[in-house]
Amino acid sequence: MTWQCWPISSASSCLISKNSSTVLSQIRQILGKMCKHFPIEMEVHRQDLLVSFVREIQAVYKSATEKLDLTLLTGTIKGLSGILMAYGIEPDDAEMLESVYDIFRRVCRKPEEEDGSVTRRGAMRAALEVFADHNSLFTKFFLTDFKYWFNLLKTWVRSSNKDDQKVGWRALNIFLKNMGAAIENLKDTKEELPISLKFFIGEFKNILLTQGSSQKNISLAIQGYGMFAGALNKYLKEKDYLYVCQEVLHRTEQLYLHSSSKERESWLLQLPSHLQSCSLLVGQLSSPSSSLFSSLERLVVLLVDQFPNIPAQYQGLAVSAVLLCLQTNRQYEEGSLVDQVVYQAVIRSCSHPAVGPLEDVEYGVVTYKSYLPLWSGILKIQPHFQGPGSKLSDKGLAEEIFTDFVKNIFTIVNKLDLTTTMVDDGRNTTDNDNSVDVDLTLSQTQESVSDSGDLTDPDSYGFHKKARQAKDYTVLVNLVDVCAHVLPMNKTIYQLYSSQLWYSTSLWSAEFPEVSSFYKMADILLGLEDVEQVVQAQDEKKQIIIQFLSEVVQKCLSFQDELQLSCFSLVLNIPPVFVEQMIEALSPVMELLLHLGTSILHLAERALNAILKWLDVIGQDKLDVLLRRVIPRLRVFLSTDFETSEEFTETAKEKIKRGPLRIDKDKLKKMKIVEKQSGLKVCKLILNLLSQVSTNYKALIFPTEEEIGIAITAWDIKKHLKAEIPLPDMMLSIYLDGLIPIAVELVQEAPNRKTRVAAGELLHVLVIFMIGRTSQQSDDLAAKSPMTALFSKLFPVLLQLSTDSDSVLQTLYKPLFSQIVHWFTKNRNCETPETNCLLECLISTICNSKDSSLKHQSAKYLQEFLQWSIKQSGPGTKTHNTKSIMKRLYYLWQHPDASKRLGACIAFNSFCRVLREEKPLVNEFLLEAFASAMTCLKMSHSDSEHLGTLDASVKTINHIKKILFHYHLMFAKDSSERRIPKEIQGGTIYDVQVWLFKLASVTQTEVRHMAMEIFFELNKLVRIQCNEIVCKSFGNIPNYLRSIESQPGIDNMRTFTSLGQLTNWCQSLQAVLECYSWLVGMRLLPSEDVAKAQKKIIHYINFFLSNIANMEFEEMCLGLTLTSPVVPAENSKFVKVKCTTNVRLFDFLTALLTSKDAALVEIVASIDQNKLAMNLMKSVLESSKVGFHLRTKKETEMFQRCYREMFAALR
Repeated sequence: MTWQCWPISSASSCLISKNSSTVLSQIRQILGKMCKHFPIEMEVHRQDLLVSFVREIQAVYKSATEKLDLTLLTGTIKGLSGILMAYGIEPDDAEMLESVYDIFRRVCRKPEEEDGSVTRRGAMRAALEVFADHNSLFTKFFLTDFKYWFNLLKTWVRSSNKDDQKVGWRALNIFLKNMGAAIENLKDTKEELPISLKFFIGEFKNILLTQGSSQKNISLAIQGYGMFAGALNKYLKEKDYLYVCQEVLHRTEQLYLHSSSKERESWLLQLPSHLQSCSLLVGQLSSPSSSLFSSLERLVVLLVDQFPNIPAQYQGLAVSAVLLCLQTNRQYEEGSLVDQVVYQAVIRSCSHPAVGPLEDVEYGVVTYKSYLPLWSGILKIQPHFQGPGSKLSDKGLAEEIFTDFVKNIFTIVNKLDLTTTMVDDGRNTTDNDNSVDVDLTLSQTQESVSDSGDLTDPDSYGFHKKARQAKDYTVLVNLVDVCAHVLPMNKTIYQLYSSQLWYSTSLWSAEFPEVSSFYKMADILLGLEDVEQVVQAQDEKKQIIIQFLSEVVQKCLSFQDELQLSCFSLVLNIPPVFVEQMIEALSPVMELLLHLGTSILHLAERALNAILKWLDVIGQDKLDVLLRRVIPRLRVFLSTDFETSEEFTETAKEKIKRGPLRIDKDKLKKMKIVEKQSGLKVCKLILNLLSQVSTNYKALIFPTEEEIGIAITAWDIKKHLKAEIPLPDMMLSIYLDGLIPIAVELVQEAPNRKTRVAAGELLHVLVIFMIGRTSQQSDDLAAKSPMTALFSKLFPVLLQLSTDSDSVLQTLYKPLFSQIVHWFTKNRNCETPETNCLLECLISTICNSKDSSLKHQSAKYLQEFLQWSIKQSGPGTKTHNTKSIMKRLYYLWQHPDASKRLGACIAFNSFCRVLREEKPLVNEFLLEAFASAMTCLKMSHSDSEHLGTLDASVKTINHIKKILFHYHLMFAKDSSERRIPKEIQGGTIYDVQVWLFKLASVTQTEVRHMAMEIFFELNKLVRIQCNEIVCKSFGNIPNYLRSIESQPGIDNMRTFTSLGQLTNWCQSLQAVLECYSWLVGMRLLPSEDVAKAQKKIIHYINFFLSNIANMEFEEMCLGLTLTSPVVPAENSKFVKVKCTTNVRLFDFLTALLTSKDAALVEIVASIDQNKLAMNLMKSVLESSKVGFHLRTKKETEMFQRCYREMFAALR
């Protein structure tokens, strides 16, 4: 028989049977649950069950003889709850409603109020829970019985038992909420203030005014005012109601904002409910004052700040409180609160130590992840839910919050100081001592690292850098992680700001190319884009994305570590439709990725997935260049047997147990299993790739004839490494030359670590044996049978192994290479083959290597090379190795390839501390190095910023400048040993000053500044008359000034076809203005001669003011005949140059006005005064609109000093 046809007589028999009270209790609970979950099927029994349960409870309380059975009473009450939940009570059935109410009135009393027969509280708690669930049924009884229930429920709340408190608070909250709604809905009341409302107001007021009120009572009063907000607003006068709001807000602020941290922590769990009450009170006002919203703002910001400290089960209530507060403010169309709260929430989310997305965090440590539930809660609002008093949908609030979040991204990033400062040779920063390590990786954002004084590893260009503000880097890292969580929540609004986000990200990465967070941000944005829609739009955003991605592809090869991995992640996510336009630049990147993938298999897996995705969309013909470079790199993966990779053996386990370090064997085994699975997956992807390409590409997986030829060709025709093995009956002679190529191949290519280490140890022995044989050779034998061919092959391999990621190999080869440097620098003759081979290896590695750690290590060995050459040289051989180094650097400094110039600068910067200690070397080589370095700086002016040649050249010249100043007395006289460059035309300080004076008028900004600075410093040491220089070199002052005004392209002021041309014109104007300011301000030439000779500068200034300085960017572009779209990096560079030109103009005007020369002052008067005044006012009053981005306090102070000096001169 199924339960659907269960007769009512069976139910009745169960209820009246002689079963135990426990069984009867369970039966009644089951019947209640059946009614709750199957209301239709149990419809026929509901009245009988309801009457039966009610009578049972009434009978229990009416009996004077029987002892109260709490177990049976608990089951009956829970069963009654199920019936009420399913069917309720008919409104017409007043008798039943009154009976049930009477039951709750009897059962809900606390046991302490009963006689001694009651010892347990389960039935009373169950009744109180049912009372809370069905509170709305008894509203009409509460209006007359409110005192009884309020006092009763307070006793439950004040109980020392936590379970009593929990159920009591819930029942009291629901009771007060229903009472507030019932009083508000009263009709035709004759009283100005209902008795019930008067009672509750009195209770709440007494609690708040009584000194020493308990936390529970104060919390009850504040929440109570919020629940009665509607009733209070209805019956109180506006003035009285406003007073109530102010008092409650004031009391709440006292609890949280004006108390000790310990007291605030004890109140923290009540803050969400208190904030809700304050919001409900303010929400009833017709026109709240700004002070009330200020109080709400402070409370909601405190709640946001303390959100991570709120237990997870209460965080939903906190989110609701924040939303209610924002909705209250929004219904009055006061948007400032939403703006401020979102801004503060973003700041607080990002102001904690940065962690990786998958990094485990210790309990209690606050990170950006602690705030993610808050963002999810306030942005994923139910669209149909509306808060109390809300006139606008919560969906609109969520959109406004999301919009403010996106706007705050721009605001916060633009305020961050992401600048860095280089560390000088003395291990002190070039600026303040409070600078901390630059942190481009997540681990370096921790406070422990920030406080340390250790140097960071050098960057891609060999510079030691420190961040001016490490906290700003931490904020940026966290902000990007928060964006990864928030931005996907509303793609509709994101699309409204996507163009601006792409534009700003492109600008930020152009300004700070070594900050990895911007590439992570671009990766997030790329994942949110609808690529097909972007391609079809053909708008500016498409051009920005393509240009930005192309720049990243070009830059990522020169990066390292986490910065390079961020770029790789972005590159691998490039959509196929964009790949076609950057195939050439993408090919070396994918090749490097697969090379790194031999040790990082998941990187190879991602790279292969990306190639397969591109191949599927754009086809093999368009990927021809990429496939031809990538497929040969796949050979090493297919030649590796991942199936039979080494497993743990019992012997290995025993060794691990006996070792001094405790190793997690299970974790190590899992890592090997994961590696094996990744390797097999990579092999399957490779086979999938080969199956989709034609035969011509499949053949690339096999070695080419050239590679086979190289492999089978001996490194040297002659055999050098003869080893004799004594046997009992004979002496066996063997040659070890053939082992060297095999050992090199295994140590470089073998994917198995054990094989690599074994091959490395063998190669180490062979190299030591080779060097030992060279020590036994006479000069004649070495000339007849040199080992140069072997060393030329070996040195690059040994150098690479000295920086290998495997610590065993690095430990073997780093000291070995140092010993090789020591050995081969004791040569007596200049340019000996082995020494020359070693030097070529070091310098070519510095110039060509993409591995920055290898480049830096090579620079260290070059320093060691020079140091030991000097230490081991005799009286007549002290400079021959130095000469070998310097003549190579002279050539590289003037090389058209930026990487060669960068390598020369890194090399010199590494050994300059050794060179400066040797006076003969300084005397011989310094001037030639100075001229070559200045040429390098001049050629680097047009290099991309991410290449680093400009910074490296400046650093080199600063080193040379310090050496020159130190030895200025030596350079005051000629020397026969001194090498004199053709640019300087002499070997003394005077000749250097003449040369620098000429360089001070060139267009290249960095060369001009460096020449002016060094000339000024040298002029303090050795005085020189500039009139003599001008007359000797240019004939007279007018000719010299004409040469200044004849900067390249400065006369072409009509046809600008690109923004780059306009930028170059502004730089030429800068050169003219700086030269005049320098000459007049430093009084290098007579002012009257300068005033008479000037011809064109006024014309240039007026053109700048009319067509560039005072025009909006869009308006200015309309006047140009642009042949290509403007990219963000170009725009950023132009705005920076324009603002710099403005500053140079201010300096020019200041110099002329402070000279007190009437002729020079007339020059100022001849400038268009209206446009000049407009430019000055805009620059001073609206500097951000003009383009000045003053991020730091120092920049602001310098800009203010510039225009204040000018205004002072105008007086």
